[in-house]
Amino acid sequence: MLLNGQWRIVEMEVWDREYIDMEVTGYFTFHKNGSEHFQFGLVQGEMDCRMETVDGKARVASSWE
Repeated sequence: MLLNGQWRIVEMEVWDREYIDMEVTGYFTFHKNGSEHFQFGLVQGEMDCRMETVDGKARVASSWE
């Protein structure tokens, strides 16, 4: 996966920076095995993700419960 590592969340449509970084600096962490961990505000969780190509553009597709 091209995105391996931790990525800071710099902007979200619904929440402002103060909420995103409320407990910790908001982030997504992508692991080589396709799992993903995230935290922003008071929300944290794990997802399964995969790289895919749609209309010639790479993107990350995720699913979670």
